[in-house]
Amino acid sequence: MPRLTLLQRDIDEIKRKQAALLKKAEAVCEYLVGLGAKEVYIFGSILTDRFDAHSDVDLAVAGIPWEHKYCVEGTIEEMLGTEDFRLEYMEDIPDFVVQSIKERGRRYVGAAP
Repeated sequence: MPRLTLLQRDIDEIKRKQAALLKKAEAVCEYLVGLGAKEVYIFGSILTDRFDAHSDVDLAVAGIPWEHKYCVEGTIEEMLGTEDFRLEYMEDIPDFVVQSIKERGRRYVGAAP
């Protein structure tokens, strides 16, 4: 089967989309921290060269107060626009998945002063 070769303009567009989406993901992280989350991670293809036009935004959150848990998806959807996302609650997923997210993901540490 022939390999698909992207034109440079397509590669550039994907990189622009990746950068813009990463910025939006960081804004979502700031929102989650503002609600009281103890840890927030961005992970998945958005952090790698495997990102493509069909990639989603992968986020993981720990320690979010119970009154906000499962109620944040609507706001995140508004913040990300039409982009697909996956939000993992770290307390609800297996330890080996949490470990993988911590090793391969990027922990959000807040906006620079």
